[in-house]
Amino acid sequence: MKSKPGRKRKPKASSNAQGKTNIFGRAVSTEPATSMREKISFNKNKEKNLFDLLSGVKSNVQLLSEQQGEDNNVYDLLKSIYSLSSLAVQKEELDRKYQELLAKNKELEQENFQLRQENENNAETYQILLQDLGSFLYATELEQIQALPLFTQETIVKLNQLGFSRNNQEHV
Repeated sequence: MKSKPGRKRKPKASSNAQGKTNIFGRAVSTEPATSMREKISFNKNKEKNLFDLLSGVKSNVQLLSEQQGEDNNVYDLLKSIYSLSSLAVQKEELDRKYQELLAKNKELEQENFQLRQENENNAETYQILLQDLGSFLYATELEQIQALPLFTQETIVKLNQLGFSRNNQEHV
């Protein structure tokens, strides 16, 4: 190839002897970028879990640090990866705790609903018991004597519904 007049070509041997340097004054590889990609192979089927992924990242970072020599950037990258993995573990734990709290909340709501129903039933039974007691007390003596066996049986049944029995009567 002819060169233009007035321009001199540098011999290729001298350019290779000097080598290329980056802005930091460090030597840079003269290999094309495609050869770097060939050296760093990433197989998605092989990377199954977090451990494999992190070990693959570590080997890639080691390769980069060997070629570029930027230890601080590699350290910052590893520190960031560690922080991200810690955050992922914390998020997973928080999600699990959140699901547990939702389940516990649902159980407590069901228990609260059941207790309210029992409270309403007990209030109705207590009201009926008081009405029967009032009717019995304000009846004449003759009516009281005639109604005493039935009144006693009904009162025992209603007291049992409210949770009173002969066994726990002494404790109340």
